[in-house]
Amino acid sequence: MERRRVSARNECVAGILSTLTEVRGRFRTVVLVAHSAGGGPASLAAETAPHLVDRLVYLSACGRRHRLSANRANARYEMPSWPPREGSG
Repeated sequence: MERRRVSARNECVAGILSTLTEVRGRFRTVVLVAHSAGGGPASLAAETAPHLVDRLVYLSACGRRHRLSANRANARYEMPSWPPREGSG
């Protein structure tokens, strides 16, 4: 059972990486959005090929299990700031 789960996750990550590679060639900024159980594979894909992802957004995502609370994680890792949009302000 566990072997099938790992295989399915690896297949999902491979699909994400394939899509990111294609999209990176067409767009200047790539934002990967993960929802629900897609948080784990999205995190793994972004960790595997960080040069393909500019931003990673989680929407109600399970993600990878970490033992840090949100406050401790924010204190430990500086969150990137969003650059101003062209033509705004």
